Amino acid sequence: ALFSLTSNGTLRFVSPQNFENPGDADTDGNYTITVNATDAAGNHSTQNIVVHLTNVNEAPVVANALLDQTAVIGQAFDFTIPANTFADPDNATTFHYSATLVDGSPLPAWLTFNSSTGVFHSTSIGGASGAIDIKVTASDGSLTVADTFSLNLQSAPTLSAAFSGITNFDV
Repeated sequence: ALFSLTSNGTLRFVSPQNFENPGDADTDGNYTITVNATDAAGNHSTQNIVVHLTNVNEAPVVANALLDQTAVIGQAFDFTIPANTFADPDNATTFHYSATLVDGSPLPAWLTFNSSTGVFHSTSIGGASGAIDIKVTASDGSLTVADTFSLNLQSAPTLSAAFSGITNFDV
């Protein structure tokens, strides 16, 4: 049985239903229930009632956590949010992204974020060695979910070598 009747006469689904995957025979979200009523004198009446399952907007979720990234100070950096980071139970959801530092302040001037494509870009990483924590928020137009990652900033490696006592024999 899909429905139960509570002691106060409220009709309820036995288990939660999913609008995106309705369980009725023709998958249109309409369930027809036949109600039979009989009084003490034996008189009875039958009536069909249609219960229509209505869609609600379900919140997006983090499907795969963002991985920490590493950038070298003074060099270019690009990072695209993987397409499978966020998911939404609602069909055909297009996400709109935003990015800030974890505390809500704007990203550093040297780091841009394209909210349509989910791409972080810098022509030259600034700052000092260390990490900045970035919060990425995905919105389905009304509900949001967020995840964070660390952008680890490293100084460019330097080569330091002494070449004393080497003889070059050109032939």
